[in-house]
Amino acid sequence: MGVPVNQLQAGELMNDVQERMQEAARAVRVILPPYTGFLVLAFDFNQAERTQVEWVSNAPRDQIKKVFQHILAEWDDMTFIEKLKL
Repeated sequence: MGVPVNQLQAGELMNDVQERMQEAARAVRVILPPYTGFLVLAFDFNQAERTQVEWVSNAPRDQIKKVFQHILAEWDDMTFIEKLKL
């Protein structure tokens, strides 16, 4: 279970997470070839029921949505295929 924090502490933690996400984006941008899209996600494993997801990307939101839809469709297909193997 996560540690309860007051609103001020939560805001400070969120600022820290956002700063670290920007650092991660800069690091990813440097190592990938030009014109490669990326998305970095961060979330708290301890808050599965009400997950706050932070993300940073170099792609437009609509393109990220299409990528997510593609990934989810693939995951659904993989689950179906894994069930067939049983």
